[in-house]
Amino acid sequence: MAQPKKPKSNLTFGQKFNNARKLGKANFMHNGKKYSTKTKEEVAKKATRKKARGIRKKARTIGRAYKKSSVRSRMAMRKTGRKIARRVKRTNKALRKS
Repeated sequence: MAQPKKPKSNLTFGQKFNNARKLGKANFMHNGKKYSTKTKEEVAKKATRKKARGIRKKARTIGRAYKKSSVRSRMAMRKTGRKIARRVKRTNKALRKS
């Protein structure tokens, strides 16, 4: 026996997306598939923040290791530290713009 088909709603994808966002839902269904209500910009912004956290954590780790190291390794760490500091500065600047 064949299963009866579900009636399709008259709402478009965009209408369902906007309704779900207005209701504060994280996900919604459209044509039997599950979709998120996050926009591309929100996803990118979160990824940038996550990357910035990782860069800052690495900088702190190098700072702690610097205190306990020899002269030769300190020179290498200084160079790496400068690179990381530039990355942190660029990332913070990008976060302020968005």
